[in-house]
Amino acid sequence: DVTGVQTCALPIYALLGVSLFVPVVTGLYVPRATSRTAMASIIAGVGGMLAVQGATGGAGYGVLGPAPAGLLCAALGWTLALLAGPDPA
Repeated sequence: DVTGVQTCALPIYALLGVSLFVPVVTGLYVPRATSRTAMASIIAGVGGMLAVQGATGGAGYGVLGPAPAGLLCAALGWTLALLAGPDPA
């Protein structure tokens, strides 16, 4: 059944996009991006997406679905890691 495959594949692609978009884009365009900011972004983005997915059954909060919520959390995690200071030596 194609619908069943699409239902299973969509959250996987959303998770992939949420976990990679912010670290890749900031790694390309922000000179201060580090591996710590990338990891913080991935952890926050995936955690945020899974939290919204689980809390709302995939419906999201208004226009803020699980994937956009994950992207927002990823950007927030990246920013907080950047503001925490340079990577330890």
